[in-house]
Amino acid sequence: MPFEVAQNIILFMFENTPADEKIEIGFFGGEPLLEFELISKITDSIKRDPRYDPNRVIISLVTNGTLF
Repeated sequence: MPFEVAQNIILFMFENTPADEKIEIGFFGGEPLLEFELISKITDSIKRDPRYDPNRVIISLVTNGTLF
């Protein structure tokens, strides 16, 4: 997924999720750690958003451990 698409998803997510609901973001499929730099950039973008609340936003990653 291009970073620009992820940016649009982040904006949509914060704009359309009611303030009292949790937001769960998961990176999975194939081996997400192959795109570690992109995941880091997306995660940083989420955390820089002024609407980010660590008690509300849950970020997870599922790996098959191939790179370990």
